Amino acid sequence: MAKSGRFFYLLFAIPIVLFLAGVLLLIFSNSTEGMGKNEGLQQTSTQANPSSSQSQDIFEEIEEKTGIKVPKEVKEAAKDASVCDRLGGGLTRDVCYQNYASLNKNPTLCEKIENETYRNQCYSHVSESSSDPALCEKITSDAERDRCYKNVALNKKDASLCDKISGNVPYIEKWECYRDVAKVKKDPAICDMMEEQREACYSDLATSLNDASLCDKTSNPEYCYYTIALNTLDAAPCENSGDWKQNCYEKIALIKEDYSICEKLELRKEDCFYKIALSKGDPSICSKALEEEVKGTCYYRLATATNNPSLCEKIPEILPYGYSKRNGCYESFAYSQNDPSFCDKVVDIPESQENEKAECYVNVTLKVGDSSLCGKSSDADVASLCYYRVAVKNKDASLCAHITVQEIKDDCYKDIAVNIDDPTLCDNVQDEAKKEFCLKYS
Repeated sequence: MAKSGRFFYLLFAIPIVLFLAGVLLLIFSNSTEGMGKNEGLQQTSTQANPSSSQSQDIFEEIEEKTGIKVPKEVKEAAKDASVCDRLGGGLTRDVCYQNYASLNKNPTLCEKIENETYRNQCYSHVSESSSDPALCEKITSDAERDRCYKNVALNKKDASLCDKISGNVPYIEKWECYRDVAKVKKDPAICDMMEEQREACYSDLATSLNDASLCDKTSNPEYCYYTIALNTLDAAPCENSGDWKQNCYEKIALIKEDYSICEKLELRKEDCFYKIALSKGDPSICSKALEEEVKGTCYYRLATATNNPSLCEKIPEILPYGYSKRNGCYESFAYSQNDPSFCDKVVDIPESQENEKAECYVNVTLKVGDSSLCGKSSDADVASLCYYRVAVKNKDASLCAHITVQEIKDDCYKDIAVNIDDPTLCDNVQDEAKKEFCLKYS
């Protein structure tokens, strides 16, 4: 390539490549703010590599991110900022100097920039890549200078530089700098250097490091313990999580599928055992519950959820307050499957005023609409009560004839006669007192 042609080629190509490099540098710069992310990148930028190595890294990034192959001549020319002098004046030359300075960590080039904004950005970029806080002092903008000190503080992990932040820029706070350096260094002692937001610093550090020993120094220790417990899936901190305790134990138990943690719950203990048993497909987990009622509810819900009536048998027969979950389990299958044979497994509870087996037959019969189902019970009392309830419900006196227990049969004719105002039905009542009542009110 002729010498003059090569010059014009470089004059055209270098600003474009330097512009791309500047964009990447800006992205890298922004990525160092906030919570101290991309620490590995920041550490890389602080290493004392030769300027050519730094330029080479940037060109590799350009090629990777844009797919543009940077010519060898451009890579070589990037070491020589004299090309910027040939661009004339104005922003084009300023951008050229800024990118050359950033690529080669050369702050003297920043001094050649006429535009104040670009000059400030130049010092900021070079100071960050070289970790030289002295360059921050050359910046005239409070925002850019504060950002510079914060980024260098993070790069060097030097909290003392945070004190140089002016505090005049609302979105760049001195306390945020201390906090971010504390997190990068994993050093809670830095929080003590803060005049404000000290508790917030401890809170962020405690949860980012999962260090429960710091929770008592935060403004909300209970939530701190709760957060660390969930982060680590360690149930121990839950004990100190106050109002979060129930939710804390429950979540960890379900995530780890550890039913032993369920016993620590004060509420919804049965729900905890059930969900783990269902998730693992292991009904025996229900038996691990210490309380009979929890055990029963676990088996009941698992039986209905998996359509496995054999699990009903594992439910304790009688529970406190005179309620039988086992009966309820069989009744649910009888009703859902329209099968009164499950009702035969229902047992009467002494404390109950109702014949639960008969009630089971009645519910299935009324649902199906087939009164003959009452006759499937081998228990005369159950069958009679079933016919009675269905007959009265449907005001069908013909069903009373199927009743074999005379006392129930008399009640059947009497109650229907009164309900439909038909005294002729009273002739079927054998008990004289009931017949008299029937004739009087029908």
